[in-house]
Amino acid sequence: MPSNIIKKLVKTYGTKSVLVLFLIKSFIQRFVLVKPERQPRQYQSKTTDFKIDLPVPKLKYTSTPDADDKDGIFGAGGINGVNVAMSATETITTNARILAV
Repeated sequence: MPSNIIKKLVKTYGTKSVLVLFLIKSFIQRFVLVKPERQPRQYQSKTTDFKIDLPVPKLKYTSTPDADDKDGIFGAGGINGVNVAMSATETITTNARILAV
């Protein structure tokens, strides 16, 4: 955002509100319905070499990925066709104590 717009927003709404507006704009998500025939058959990370074949899809599900998928499609969470909800993330860093197990 140009600095003159930020200054006007701070003057009008206060510092905390401008921060919230910035954060909301930074993490805009979209709501998606994924039907079985449109589901990918393989997952390939955009940030690592990780790759895995996915099971044959049988259910539709909802997903809430980031609006901008340039860094990958991070679906975050959703509900499938039989109302089972889930949440997931891709983590590329791990606690050293866990790696030792």
